[in-house]
Amino acid sequence: MGPIQALRSCISKSFRWKGRASRSEFWWFTAIYYGGLAALVVFYVVTAQGLGDGEGGPLVAYFVVMFFPFLSAFVRRLHDKGLTAWLLLLGFVP
Repeated sequence: MGPIQALRSCISKSFRWKGRASRSEFWWFTAIYYGGLAALVVFYVVTAQGLGDGEGGPLVAYFVVMFFPFLSAFVRRLHDKGLTAWLLLLGFVP
């Protein structure tokens, strides 16, 4: 699966918590997700707008729109490994 197919697949399955995600689908989508996030942060740093002035609208919008597809792909990848999605809660433990 290529990057465009992975992006389409993950966005179309945004709220599907059952099933499985292939390794290539998960990793391509993860690369696209973090790449887009990094590109927006670099944009704000280069344009010297900063993130503390309340001007992070596109950054927040990107995070909100892409959060559920990323979370869904992560859950489906855990299912593919034979693990439960409850393991995501370990990320909230300090």
